[in-house]
Amino acid sequence: MKQVLASLFLAMLICAPVAVLATGDSRLTLIIDQDLFYPSYNEDRNYTMGVAAHWTGMSIEQSGITDPLKGLDSVLFCESILDAFSGVAHGVTVASTTFTPENLANPEPIYNDRPYASLLSVATLVRRTDSIINPTKSLTTELTVGLLGLRISEDVQTWIHSSLRAANNGRGRPDPEGWPHQISDGGEPTMMYRVAYDTRCFHLKAADNHDWVQLIPGGELAFGYYTYVKAGGMLRVGYINRNYVSSGTLSDVVVPMKIGANKSAERKNPRSARDRWFEPFELFVFGKASGYAMAYNVMLQGQFRDSDVTVDSEDIERLVSETQVGGMARMGNFGLQYSVYGRSSEFDSDLSRSHYWGSIALSYSMRF
Repeated sequence: MKQVLASLFLAMLICAPVAVLATGDSRLTLIIDQDLFYPSYNEDRNYTMGVAAHWTGMSIEQSGITDPLKGLDSVLFCESILDAFSGVAHGVTVASTTFTPENLANPEPIYNDRPYASLLSVATLVRRTDSIINPTKSLTTELTVGLLGLRISEDVQTWIHSSLRAANNGRGRPDPEGWPHQISDGGEPTMMYRVAYDTRCFHLKAADNHDWVQLIPGGELAFGYYTYVKAGGMLRVGYINRNYVSSGTLSDVVVPMKIGANKSAERKNPRSARDRWFEPFELFVFGKASGYAMAYNVMLQGQFRDSDVTVDSEDIERLVSETQVGGMARMGNFGLQYSVYGRSSEFDSDLSRSHYWGSIALSYSMRF
């Protein structure tokens, strides 16, 4: 039964992007989080790696993949709130995230550190804005379904470590031996619903629908495998296209979703190749700071299925801070972002610690 569930879920992961990219304009972004991308703090513990593929575009709405999320939104929000936002963008994300303790060579349960944990997930996202052109406010909702406790992360982490040792004459991190003690080992379904609101409260205008500076505070709520309240803000400095907005997912800046659904004007007055290439040009640096009030964290506390190692509720750090700094460049169809994250300790023990990792995101726009 476990193998059947895993096979069905993997099939869904493969089929979802195919359905989305079958028609219309889309933007594909590949996001990789890794300790290795921030060598100064490559500790290979806590949130040790993540990978995600994110698709945006009106073709996603046409595919119907966001219909369950929109139906849930219509139940949770009154119609007047949703109607106040005239712009809309849709996205879907396939992701894998991995958490590990510090001592990877120990095959026994480690009770004074965080447990091994992994999540393979699919998320749909709808981002509504107050305007189709030059939006300043946005309401984002996201519905994630996934499987905890698969062994995909173990296989990937073991391959990375063995490859690095082979390239460094046997020196490097050991293979992880404690994955049999991960949260929900063998597989367990899970889900989360998230809602976020942000507003561009300050900006310095540049030419051609661009800004030099943007200040964007915001907040969010999440219920499910993560349950929390979050508040924070982001500062961007550079040459920023104000007609693009961030997705609020793994990469908060580089996943731009062009707001607006009607391309008839462009068909009547087609832009030149040079205009299409340079109009979306962006180049900026950014910094982001946020704080969480965490009520529940499945990656530490486990879910319904028994797990060998969990963190007791009284040992969970309820207030967690996170920072992100980096830079982003985009011209024409291509985008590139590099950033560094920092997160304060999520649990209280003699092995509690803050954690840092690097993130690289590559995006490409396509038309079918």
